[in-house]
Amino acid sequence: MKILLIALSLITTAQAYEYPYNPLDKSYSDKAESIVEIKDTTPIKTQDGIGFCYGFSTTSLLESYRCRELSLDCSDPKEMLSTFDVTSFYGDKGNTLTEGGNAYPILKKLAKLAPLSIAREECIPFSSLAHQIIDKKKTMKRNEGKGWDYLISKWKEYKGNGPKSSDCVACLAKDIKTTLGNLKTPADQIADAFSTATDVEDFLYKTILPKECLEEKNRAPMPAFKAEFYPDGLHDTSDEMLQGKIEELLNNKIPLEIGICADKSYTPNCEDKEGHSISLFGIKEVCNKSGECRKMVKVKNSYGMGWQKKNNDGWLDLKELVHSSNSLQSYQNITWITKP
Repeated sequence: MKILLIALSLITTAQAYEYPYNPLDKSYSDKAESIVEIKDTTPIKTQDGIGFCYGFSTTSLLESYRCRELSLDCSDPKEMLSTFDVTSFYGDKGNTLTEGGNAYPILKKLAKLAPLSIAREECIPFSSLAHQIIDKKKTMKRNEGKGWDYLISKWKEYKGNGPKSSDCVACLAKDIKTTLGNLKTPADQIADAFSTATDVEDFLYKTILPKECLEEKNRAPMPAFKAEFYPDGLHDTSDEMLQGKIEELLNNKIPLEIGICADKSYTPNCEDKEGHSISLFGIKEVCNKSGECRKMVKVKNSYGMGWQKKNNDGWLDLKELVHSSNSLQSYQNITWITKP
């Protein structure tokens, strides 16, 4: 048991880490009457090696709430919100893109602005950085995280070479458009980003998000909501208390975001850099013939469909996740949204 601080932890995640997942054996079966699964959820996405897990979890909660409140079909990819746009609300400056963060500050900021609108994923696809032209034949090949790293390298090139780079921002913009063939941002906007950005986070925002996608006509309406988190940061919380809160929310069909330590060998003082953010969209109980039962929760993970299929379609042991979450040094364990 430990005191959880309100101070923000940077949930970054690397896919070298893995959950402390205790897989089910074939002797366990579902208690059908215990299954609660929240259907208002968009398709699984992938963060492609970029430290935006907290942005993906936040986006999942917003998408689900929007679909429910506006009676939309969440299975339709057109209802997906831009993770880049959502994540850009993190931090005090705003309109920046930063690896590593926390879901609650984004939701708190958006809740104050709601009702508002958010760019659609189809206008600013996260996959625009997940593919890179890497040969002379301009063959599109998947290359995890390379697009993001490439943009950062071009910014460093521009800042490091002084006047020579400044004289040819159009050349740098052309290089980016050639290398990142799926990036929708016009070359002139990218060139302007080099000239006007104050730092790399500002540059990434201005380069990745096309201005036309930020126009009201291309954005999705988001109804008013309230952001909440647990624990309050002033009191101790135990695994049992945290698990009880998660069960309460999911049994009332309220999805939530949870921060966990993603290192298999996690300790009671897991470092924030080893943290990972996921969202939960269901709960059930499974039992074996000996009468041993376990609570399982349905995880929506930004590691993509491959991970979901490999890991019991996302159903993980709740007790293990809770203990993992409580091992983080400083973090609001869970975050969710409700009607204001």
